[in-house]
Amino acid sequence: MTPDKKSDQTKHMLTASLKKIMAQKPLNKISIREICEDCGVNRQTFYYHFADKYALLGQIYKQEIFDPFTDGLTFENWNTHLLQMFETMAADAALYKNAVLHADDEFRRFLFQSAATLFRDAVAKLNLRSGLQVSEEEQHFIADFFAYGITGTVLDWVRSGMRKTPDQLAAQLRHLAADCQKVAVERASGTL
Repeated sequence: MTPDKKSDQTKHMLTASLKKIMAQKPLNKISIREICEDCGVNRQTFYYHFADKYALLGQIYKQEIFDPFTDGLTFENWNTHLLQMFETMAADAALYKNAVLHADDEFRRFLFQSAATLFRDAVAKLNLRSGLQVSEEEQHFIADFFAYGITGTVLDWVRSGMRKTPDQLAAQLRHLAADCQKVAVERASGTL
């Protein structure tokens, strides 16, 4: 086995162990020793790959949520990607509820960065299409506003027990984005 494949296999074992344990107890009650014992890896190996359990949790976010969400993400397909992210989170609800309740900084940061990038692209395209003549500074403000909104909405969805289905939440966000786009176009055309 090549060193890269062995490293990937070790990371997979560690992430699987953390996910398994997080289904049973809060992240802040889980030790590195417990994770290592569960998957048969020593602590030195753990620390070779990850600085701490939060970095390991970040790896789970990256491989299960954020890489798939951002891969090929455009303004035209964002709602499909968002729905897939919500479905992934709902399928592993215990993990994400535990993570958001006990360590949401990493999740919030990744989600905000992804959303802000998406909305900056969307606002720039809308600016070009509609002739809004919005300054770059204003475009960043608008994008950050919507990124904070979507981040807060997702965090609230998780904290509230994911009562809405992924389809319901994605549809609400899709409708809101479409309505905001209509208002922006009306503003640019002078009909607002």
